[in-house]
Order: sequence, then C-alpha cells, then structure tokens
Amino acid sequence: MRRIGIPIVLALATLGLAGTSRPADARMRLTVTADCSPNGVTAYGPAFTCTAFTGGLPANTASYTYTWDVTVGGSSYHEYTRSFREYCTIGQTITGTVTVQDGTGATATASSTTYCASSAS
Repeated sequence: MRRIGIPIVLALATLGLAGTSRPADARMRLTVTADCSPNGVTAYGPAFTCTAFTGGLPANTASYTYTWDVTVGGSSYHEYTRSFREYCTIGQTITGTVTVQDGTGATATASSTTYCASSAS
C-alpha cells in the first residue's frame, strides 16, 4: 500500500480551504462621521451640537459605545452619548473627536472642528 505524501495532503487541504474561505474584509467595517456645528443662541447663550453618525455593517449593531474628547476654547472634557449640546462663547474653537465601539470590539474614530457662533450656519 502506498502512503500519501505530505505535498499531496497539503495540496488537498489547500484546495478544500480555498473553496470555503472568504476574504478577510468581506464584511463592511464600522465607520463613523463626526459633526460639530453651531446650534444658535439659547436663553443661556450660544450653543453647539456634536453628533456621531455610524455606518458599515458591524456584526453587533445593537450596542455602540461613544466616547467624545471635546475641546472648547482651552477647556477639555468627555461626553459618552451619540449626540450632545453644550454652551460656548462666541469665537471659541470647538473640536470634537469621537470613538465608537460596536459589540464585537471594532472601533472607528472621527473628528469635527467648528467655531462658536451667534447663529447656526
């Protein structure tokens, strides 16, 4: 009885895998877009809104976590929601950087910069 050599076994295994494997990036990746923009003047003064818009087809769309690093003028702080509204002083630079994580642990990051204004633009 003749034994099957290692090269033949490897070739058969490779052929079997090639028929069933999918490209590593066959599923769309989690994406995010950040939008920070002036939001007019309220009774408390001018305000801005930052919102994260997610995209792609993550494996678990039911549970996103949001982490915003926000700088207004010279002050920095964090927010942990998809969208938030804050007050500012006219002329201040506002930068919001959001990191979104889905239920699989995949992350995406985006930034937005605007200026505090007396009306939405």
